[in-house]
Amino acid sequence: MTETKDPSHFPLVTIGVPAFNGARHVRRSIESLVGQDYPNLQIVISDDGSTDETDSIAEEFAGRGVRLLRQPQQGKAAALNTGMAQATGEILFFTDVRQPLDRP
Repeated sequence: MTETKDPSHFPLVTIGVPAFNGARHVRRSIESLVGQDYPNLQIVISDDGSTDETDSIAEEFAGRGVRLLRQPQQGKAAALNTGMAQATGEILFFTDVRQPLDRP
């Protein structure tokens, strides 16, 4: 029997992702978050005035539980605060856009 997960039975978890000029790694980071099997996720990307394609890459994930917030560059703390202010989940955590670890 295949188990189905009704999202209404799970608390909403918000994952905040501050980003600045992370185009090189943001797609892989978002794909990893969207690919989680927890059924009730909200992903909030706070773009801190990127001058590369970070925001346009993040926009590609709209409608898949990803929300993009844009702000003029104010620093990582401001991006974290922006994401926190827009989070609606019962559980909140943050992660960064990072380059993947090299694995042997």
